Amino acid sequence: MSNNVNLYGDIPLDLYKLFKLTYLDLGGNRFSGFLSPTIANLSNLSFLRLSANQLSGTIPKEIGLLTGLHDFKIAINHFNGSIPQEIGMMKSLRDLGLDTNDLTGLIPASIGNLTNLAEIYLFGNNLSGHIPPEIGNMVNWRILLLYGNQLSGHIPQEIGNLGKLTNLQLSRNQLSGNIPRAMGNLSNLEELDLGANNLSGSIPSSLGNLTYIDAIYLYGNILHGHIPTEIGNLGRLSILQLSGNQLSGNIPREIGNLGRSHLCFYRKLDQLKKASIDLH
Repeated sequence: MSNNVNLYGDIPLDLYKLFKLTYLDLGGNRFSGFLSPTIANLSNLSFLRLSANQLSGTIPKEIGLLTGLHDFKIAINHFNGSIPQEIGMMKSLRDLGLDTNDLTGLIPASIGNLTNLAEIYLFGNNLSGHIPPEIGNMVNWRILLLYGNQLSGHIPQEIGNLGKLTNLQLSRNQLSGNIPRAMGNLSNLEELDLGANNLSGSIPSSLGNLTYIDAIYLYGNILHGHIPTEIGNLGRLSILQLSGNQLSGNIPREIGNLGRSHLCFYRKLDQLKKASIDLH
């Protein structure tokens, strides 16, 4: 069952009696009201999309009973409250989209049980607390978008276990501490965005191992020390934003290997010394 008209009002309760339903897409309508706990009656669902409506209330803990669900997307609504721990029971999930809501509280540690998950979108909420180290279990993750929340604490070293990750965006949070050297293990990464946090320490030279990387955003932190020469190894890099930090020393000549990259060093980089860089 998929959306093809502009529907509005509450989701009808009779819908939760369609016990054999496997695919439900009501996205892009004007549904309001709550997601009923009786959603658990639809135990054969493999796809559930309610994105881009006007739904509110909490995510019912009964959602965890939909253990055959592969895709669960409720983005761009007004859901509030915390992400239920029971979401860790949905071990068939491959795509989880809870972004652009009003969710609060912690990212549940039980999310580490979702070892089949490939894409997770939690950006644009009010989530707080630490990024749980259990994310290191998620070896199939390709996309992890947590930007635009209120997450704090260190980036866990376990993030280096996510070798299939292609897109990692943690910007616009309150993360602190060093950038883990283990990020150099993310050999398939194409975009890394850690901007607008409170990260300190130096830029790890291990980022020079990210040979598929296209864009690195480290702007708006408290990073200091030198720009590592290993950045010059990143032949595919087209965007490097380091503005708004406390970096010092020479801009390494090796950055000249980056061709026509968009390099952004300005603001609070006045301690950097000029270097001859030819970008052709």
